[in-house]
This record gives sequence, C-alpha cells and structure tokens, in this order.
Amino acid sequence: MSPRPVGAVPASIVGGLEILYVQGRLHAELDLARAQRLRSLTLAQDQVEALSSAPVLEHCGLESATRFSSSIFEGCATLRSAFVTADNRAANPGWDFSAQGEFPLERLTLMDGGARSLDGIAALPRLRGLTILPREDAGLEQHLDLRPLAACSRLRRLVLHRSGTLDNAHVLDELTDLETVKVRRGAVDRTVEDRAWLRVL
Repeated sequence: MSPRPVGAVPASIVGGLEILYVQGRLHAELDLARAQRLRSLTLAQDQVEALSSAPVLEHCGLESATRFSSSIFEGCATLRSAFVTADNRAANPGWDFSAQGEFPLERLTLMDGGARSLDGIAALPRLRGLTILPREDAGLEQHLDLRPLAACSRLRRLVLHRSGTLDNAHVLDELTDLETVKVRRGAVDRTVEDRAWLRVL
C-alpha cells in the first residue's frame, strides 16, 4: 500500500528550512529552487526533480527509488552522505555507479538493491563508507569484482553482505585506511581471511 499523500510544502517554507523529512507522499513535487539553507532532505525519490537545486545539501535520504544510479547526485557539490532505498515493487535492482564527473560523497548506503558491478565508483574518490544490502541474497554464484575500489583510497568501512562472491579481494590490502569489511561467509578467498578488518556475517 502506498503512503497517503500529505499535501505540499510551500516553496516559501522550504526556503527557511535546514532539515526536511517527509514521511509519506506529497501531492506535488517538492520545489527546491528556494532551498538555499537546506542541509538534510529525506523523501520519496520521485517527489523531487533536481537535488542540485539545493546548494548546501549535505545529506539526502531517497525512499522508493526507481532511479538506482549515481547520476541522481550530479551537480550536488556539497553532498556528503546519501541513503537510498529501492522501490519494493521493482525487481531487485542493481546500482549503476557510472555518472559524469566526481562527487564529494563520503558515505553511501544502498538498501534493497545490489550492485552488479562497481565500475564507475572512481567517481566517488572521497568515499569513506559504502554499504550495499540487496533485498535478496545474490548467492555465491554471482560474482562482484572489487578491483574498482582501488580508486577509493579513503575507504574505511565496507559492507557487502548478500552481494555474492567477491572477486579480487586482495585489492582491499591497498586501502590503508580500511577498518571494517563485512561480508557473508565464503564470499572472499583465503588470501584475506586473516585480515584484522574482515568481519564475517
């Protein structure tokens, strides 16, 4: 059942807010043209057109996402953290990291959608935390190549539970800031099984 519409948020009010959390659905798409002070925004993804219209936005939570792609953050020069939940009516989606330019994101959490590939994650060079939790366990027969993570030299925390077999896990040794990696049992090869940062779920 879809959340009931909760009306609209007038642009004049949005202009004075630093934090906006919308639980439910709006009658009309949120206009961020005057959101000059907005630092934190949470709402359904299809309720906002251009996140880049909020010039100081630092955190964004997007619910019921149908565009599961880094491209939704294009132009967000100040965005530091994002939490994206896939639309539960869609098939288990895979995140697309390919996008134009680089993003300042430091923390990215993807719920109810996996990652078929990490290609393009170099667009997130400041990434410190990455969590990908698919709705369904991918099973060890699905493979995810970790080599693109070499571009994320600041990465400290990585959660890839239910993301299948993680190939080329040795690349994680190149990430000198790495503190925690959470994976399912059997997901990585024996070459990294003794690492202090590895946590098996």
